[in-house]
Amino acid sequence: MSQGASSPYPITTSIAAIMDKHGFSRVEFIQALGYRNIERGRRRLDSWLDRGEGYERILNQIAAVYPAHAEALEKAVAEAAKVKAAEAEAA
Repeated sequence: MSQGASSPYPITTSIAAIMDKHGFSRVEFIQALGYRNIERGRRRLDSWLDRGEGYERILNQIAAVYPAHAEALEKAVAEAAKVKAAEAEAA
């Protein structure tokens, strides 16, 4: 099962798909991205996976390490922003 399957955000699905493809847990993924401070990287990843928003640098790191997914990540961020806007309007 994917790491972010319960989230409605497209970015969560995209990141979880990369993690699933490579068989990474969240911590393993953070390590693969080059983070030395695992807790900081984990907080940044969790923000995107759990809330569909967060620190953009981690997305740049994912795109750099997994360039085949860069365009899909960019589109997923845009779609997540639309979902967030719809949620704000509904509230």
